[in-house]
Amino acid sequence: MSIRRYKNPLIIMLIVLALFTTIMIIFSISGGGGFIAFSPINNMGFDSFLILLIAWISAAIGGILPGYIFGPLLLVIHKYTIGLRMEYGIQERKQSEEFKGIFRGFFPILMTFNIALMLSKNVTLQEFLVGDSNDFSQALAFNILLSLLVGASLAVFSAVWFLLDGGIVYTNRKKVKDSTFPVEVRGVGSWLHYLLKGYAGISVLFSYYEILMGFIQTQLGYGALEISTIIFIITWPLMPILYTFMVSPIFILLDMTYKHRKKYIQKFAAKLGISGPLEEPLNLALVSTK
Repeated sequence: MSIRRYKNPLIIMLIVLALFTTIMIIFSISGGGGFIAFSPINNMGFDSFLILLIAWISAAIGGILPGYIFGPLLLVIHKYTIGLRMEYGIQERKQSEEFKGIFRGFFPILMTFNIALMLSKNVTLQEFLVGDSNDFSQALAFNILLSLLVGASLAVFSAVWFLLDGGIVYTNRKKVKDSTFPVEVRGVGSWLHYLLKGYAGISVLFSYYEILMGFIQTQLGYGALEISTIIFIITWPLMPILYTFMVSPIFILLDMTYKHRKKYIQKFAAKLGISGPLEEPLNLALVSTK
């Protein structure tokens, strides 16, 4: 595929890299000590860059590999629980001509924020991650947890993306045959996608900004602000979008492996008896995996 297809996410990646590099340089010049307990270098600038590096590694691992395991697993669970009285098929899904994965990581990032917010309240975990427990510890622990947990959230969504790209669909036609309920056709991946989006939820942003404003008010109450606190106040309101942009390059890898992942999940589906189109009268444009 042409590099032009991925022009936008690559530009975003360079902007994010430039932003973190600038922050790293400012922190290094200011001489601030590190805030990550397990960091090999006691320097705030290095720790800022380390967070970016950990997030990219975590996202790269969680964004693709788990899908090969959890995608088939979710399909098995769906077929032998919800789908016991359902009919399955494989719908033809063509890869879009333009790359549209820049904001695909938004809901996985919301899930990461949700989990990180809950865990960062734990004092023991704060001490483990930042080596201390004070007014600033939860904010620092939260930031570290974001970079560590983003791969886990992407891993959960990765399994769903496998099913979506594989075009696995099912219908309740047999179940509602003798009832007044309408016949429906749904994608297995779509059903799970809505479920995960509901869990991630926009409401987590309200909790995030509530904690953020409380921290900012505490810091302002101290009077003079350090440069690290000023940068924090400027950048943290933008963190949901920044992290979405940070993981956008991972979707280049997903896009490049689209055909392989699609073939993989369809071959597994064939082992479960999902190997051809649904029957008439649904008249869907479905294809066989054979």
